[in-house]
Amino acid sequence: MVTRGRGRAAWVAITLAVTAGVAGCTGARDAPVPPVPTGSLRDGSVTAAPTAPAEPTPAPSLTPIDTLRCAREVQRPGPGPLPASVLQDAVPAVRWGGGLAGAVETVPGPDAGRCAPGLPAVRCADRPPWLYPPTTDLFTASGATRALRGQVTGQVRRTTSAGATVLDLQSATWASLTLAPADAAKAATYLRSTVERCADGSPQTLRGRRVDVGIAPSQYRQGPATVVVLTGPSAVGWLVLDGTTALSTSELARLVAAAAPRLVPTR
Repeated sequence: MVTRGRGRAAWVAITLAVTAGVAGCTGARDAPVPPVPTGSLRDGSVTAAPTAPAEPTPAPSLTPIDTLRCAREVQRPGPGPLPASVLQDAVPAVRWGGGLAGAVETVPGPDAGRCAPGLPAVRCADRPPWLYPPTTDLFTASGATRALRGQVTGQVRRTTSAGATVLDLQSATWASLTLAPADAAKAATYLRSTVERCADGSPQTLRGRRVDVGIAPSQYRQGPATVVVLTGPSAVGWLVLDGTTALSTSELARLVAAAAPRLVPTR
C-alpha cells in the first residue's frame, strides 16, 4: 500500500513537470520537446527516454503532375454530332428535344505534352468511364486528340391503369473520343474489358454494327440503364440509354444504328 502511494506521488510530480514544460513552450516549432519518462514508478526510479529524431517536414499536398493542365473543356453552342432529330427518326415513340445547352468539347491543354498517356488496369471498383459526366482522365490516359460529350432528353406519353396521362422521362447520354489508330485500338480493348468484366456486358451485333452492351446505374428507375460501347479505327465512344421505362430491343437497335456512325465512324 505504501509502495503504490509513493509511485502515484512520483507520477503526479512528473506529469506536472512535463505539463509545465509544454505550457512554457511558445516559440518556434523546432523547440525541443521534453522526453517521455521511462522506468519503474514502483520504486521511484525514473529515467528520461532518448530524444526522438525530429519529424520530417511533410511533403507538399500537390505534386508537379497535379498542377499540369493536361486537358481543357469548351462548351459548344450546338448539339454536336447527335441532335434530337436523329433520335426522333430512330425512336418516334419518344418526343426528343430537350438536353444540355450544347455539346462539351475536350481538347489537349497547354501542358498536354508533359502528360504521359497510359490506360490503367481495369478495376471494377473504379468509376466506369461512361457515367455522366465523364472526367478528363480517360481523355488524357488514352492519348485522345479530341472528345465530345452531350445528352438529349425526351418524354413518352403514357396512360396509367387509372386512366391518368403521365410523361415518362427518357435520355440518351453520349461521348466520343478521337484518337490515332494505335491509341484507338488500345482504348477499344480497355472499354470492352470494362463493360464485359464490370457491367455484365457482352458483344452484340445491332443492325450490322458490332458493339458491347452492358448496364449502368439508372437515374430514373429501379433497374439499370443500358450502356453501349462503340469502337472504330480512329475513335471510341459510348451511349447510355436511360428512362422511366426501358427501350424495346427493336428501339435500341434502331437508335444505335442511327447514332453509332455519327459518334464513332467505322472508316
